[in-house]
Amino acid sequence: PKRSLKHTSSPFFAPSTPRKLVQISTPGGTSRLVKKESTSVKESKSSVAGTASNLVNAIIGAGIVGIPFAVKETGLVAGVILVILCAILTEKSLRVLVATAKHVDVPSYETLFESTYGSFGFYFISLNMLIMAYGGCLS
Repeated sequence: PKRSLKHTSSPFFAPSTPRKLVQISTPGGTSRLVKKESTSVKESKSSVAGTASNLVNAIIGAGIVGIPFAVKETGLVAGVILVILCAILTEKSLRVLVATAKHVDVPSYETLFESTYGSFGFYFISLNMLIMAYGGCLS
């Protein structure tokens, strides 16, 4: 027998429709509760703008909460100096990575690590990138 994907109960194929319990009676006199889909309330899909804003919120959410706390703990002047220092160091490290990749003539971050540390470097950085991406998906 062939299965149809239309009537699957997996939450990954289609948005769930709200359900309510309804009591039904059989001709023999017994009754039971069954789940019926509610026709009055429909679940709507997200728009592109809503999805994009949710993604941006997930990516920068921890920074939005963490930076004000760090500035509060260090003081305004030291906090602003440290935020600027972090931005400068981040920009410098990215420039060093790009210059090194051009010098070694490799096209990606993973192959840069492979050229530096061998196959261990490639698998190590690939695993770390997977963990970072998975953490982003969970947030």
